[in-house]
Amino acid sequence: MEIDQCMLESLPLGQRQRLVRRMRCDQIRAYYEREKSLQRQPGGARPRAPPGHRKKHRVRFGPHDIIQDAIIRHDDKEGARLI
Repeated sequence: MEIDQCMLESLPLGQRQRLVRRMRCDQIRAYYEREKSLQRQPGGARPRAPPGHRKKHRVRFGPHDIIQDAIIRHDDKEGARLI
């Protein structure tokens, strides 16, 4: 479903939200149907890495970044916990 941007902007906020939500649901539904049909085809499934060969990523943020994020979100408890 394609909608002209000008027409979309001219709609009231409630109708615009409902329309965009419906378009997104249609998009997700089509994606899952396409993935399901690809998996049914012989040799169509994506190759998966063996469980032991996956990269494990760990992200850590320094105290400076955590405090800065707490300040942006006005989170007094998290900021006080780190100090």
